[in-house]
Amino acid sequence: MTIWYLMRACGLVALLAFSTAVGLGALSTVGWHPERRLLHQLLHRSIAVLGLIFLLLHLTFVVLDSSVPISVRAVLVPFTAPYRPLAVGLGTIAMWAVVLAALSGWTRGSFLRNSSETGERTWRVVHGISYAGWALSIAHGVLTGTDTGTWWTTLTYVLCAMAGAAALVTRWRRREPRRVLDRRGHLALVDRGTR
Repeated sequence: MTIWYLMRACGLVALLAFSTAVGLGALSTVGWHPERRLLHQLLHRSIAVLGLIFLLLHLTFVVLDSSVPISVRAVLVPFTAPYRPLAVGLGTIAMWAVVLAALSGWTRGSFLRNSSETGERTWRVVHGISYAGWALSIAHGVLTGTDTGTWWTTLTYVLCAMAGAAALVTRWRRREPRRVLDRRGHLALVDRGTR
């Protein structure tokens, strides 16, 4: 039973960390002073790494838990778990989306190396997969969690969803012009509504 508690606790902490990281990431371009923006990005990345650590612990405890037979293969391949295959499969897809977003964050420089608008746009699309992973992780918790329906897990899921949605809405409503380099290498501002 201890492993079950650890598995559930690590999953919820990972969800809280990823919800915070998604919120900070969504708000990363919303009117931050350059000095605070650096601190903001450090906080975003640090909390995302914390989420990855707790995700790894969650997955380890899922495999170690003897009450539900979920193998390493079922953790890595969506919809192959014998226990609630749809719900666990959503969690697997969420995991891969979060891992892809983390890898894109760590390799952002290679996307932007040629200073092209295409590289930045590609990075934003790949890194933006984190939003889908975050939403799927909430669905995974709601559908898989044996304590779903208790007041505290319901509150956790609702607060995570509301905080993330509020951050996304704020970002979409207060979008700043993109900073790109023109052909001569000079900084130019491009309205996000134009190509």
